[in-house]
Amino acid sequence: MIPPSFSMEFLMKTLRIGTRGSDLALWQARHISSLLEASGEVRCELVIVKTSGDRIQDVPLTPELGKGFFTKEIEDGLLADHFDLAVHSLKDLAVRLAPGLVLAAVPRRGPVGERLLLRKEAFDTARANRGELPLAEGAKVGTSSLRRRRRLLDLRPDLQILDLRGNVPTRVRKLQEGQYDAILIAQAGLERLALPTGGLIAFDIDARLFPGAPGQGALGLEARAEDQETLALLSKLEDPQTRVLTDIERGVLQALGGGCSLPLGTLATLLEEGDQPRYRLDAFAYGREDQDPGISIILESGDSHSLIQEAVRFLAPALEKPLVGRELHLVGGSGRSNLGSDLEAAGAKVHRHRVYDIHPLPVPEETWDRLAQQDALLFSSPSAIELGATPLLRALGPRPPKERLAKGDTHSSAGPKRDTHSRVPSPAILVPGRSSRLRAEALLPGFVILEAQEKNARGMARLAIQRGWTKIGVLGARDGSPDAIQTAKEAGLQVLHVPLYQASPHPRPSPEPLGDTLFLSPKAARLLPPQG
Repeated sequence: MIPPSFSMEFLMKTLRIGTRGSDLALWQARHISSLLEASGEVRCELVIVKTSGDRIQDVPLTPELGKGFFTKEIEDGLLADHFDLAVHSLKDLAVRLAPGLVLAAVPRRGPVGERLLLRKEAFDTARANRGELPLAEGAKVGTSSLRRRRRLLDLRPDLQILDLRGNVPTRVRKLQEGQYDAILIAQAGLERLALPTGGLIAFDIDARLFPGAPGQGALGLEARAEDQETLALLSKLEDPQTRVLTDIERGVLQALGGGCSLPLGTLATLLEEGDQPRYRLDAFAYGREDQDPGISIILESGDSHSLIQEAVRFLAPALEKPLVGRELHLVGGSGRSNLGSDLEAAGAKVHRHRVYDIHPLPVPEETWDRLAQQDALLFSSPSAIELGATPLLRALGPRPPKERLAKGDTHSSAGPKRDTHSRVPSPAILVPGRSSRLRAEALLPGFVILEAQEKNARGMARLAIQRGWTKIGVLGARDGSPDAIQTAKEAGLQVLHVPLYQASPHPRPSPEPLGDTLFLSPKAARLLPPQG
């Protein structure tokens, strides 16, 4: 017999929910928590995760930042069993999830449209009466979305579009302070937070005129594919109609190879229910430059897959997708590669084959302090940058980067000049190629970033020698970059080699690629030699 004082909570399963720490993300996580706890079967606790998108607030949201800008750290935590499920805004979740993860449930969708918040002096009554965007001539509109920017300029070329970052309350506050005449924001986010918008005018734009991002207004619940107990609990929150419609929208996005920053808007709706449903898709797509023309379409079909294919056929030309219809195989490790994203962005269907795993290695804090004193740091790969960026920033603290650029530098990134006083400057960052440079620019904003002409570690070492630097750090795999280290030492440089990870063969390598194959590293080629 259970004692009267015994709490049944001790018999319940505890579900740990991973979420970002913004007000909107917390609302979404608590909403899902309340739905799950209403069953009486589980109790939930929240685990807050800080993502790259939360840490980096001073750069525009561009395709080069990658598809996981707001989700990578959450997916990593989920795979590491730090929590049992993750709650995402579905529009922010990549269409290709990390291996081992699944989109376990898509609950009932909220509002799908865009809301224009305006200061009273920027509201144009005459335009509103004509069914146009009710913005005064030349109004300053804030948005961080390339999709919103391109659509606004298409509808109203006279508008001034200014970058706007920050969480939803911050964006509203900036508008109220007069930094903008108006801002464009997802209707769902505003309604979920019930933010006070005193003194502002709210105008909901017709969702068919201005379709949102694929999946906008919906939540996505992500879990480990092997966690059958959690998957069974989450399946009770699934809304079949929302799943079908968001699958159409995300299917178009996936076929076009895009991420959440692609200038693509989609809205799928159900026209007829029953045994023979019929769907409508309103969509638009634009090239990446403001002068590039766009394409808007309205399609109807009784078959969701045919609808996706037809939409891609019309939209691909606007997005300059030269690889639509091509299938390519990438062979590499467990780290993420921008090359796959770039190929998908060009329209290719990419198959990823994992033949080795990356295991992070411990690095003492004092080693990071020593690295912070070097003239330059050579990062051998994007994986090295992802593992090393956070501890390097922690070791440097508030110290600003030193101006190290010289005439002739072509690939560099440096923030605004600051008062350095007597502080020790940050080291320059040397990378072997474009993929590494993009990750460095995203994770190490404000640093001087140089890309070697020779796209390898030895090329980076030679660049350091040409610059006259005397102390360099080399960061990468335990057994990597021997050529760079030897080249630097032969030239008399002091070299601090810091292994950040160990690469080992994957115990269950992906099936052998069939067709056009790209190897992401020499190790990948050694572990899976080309056939035939």
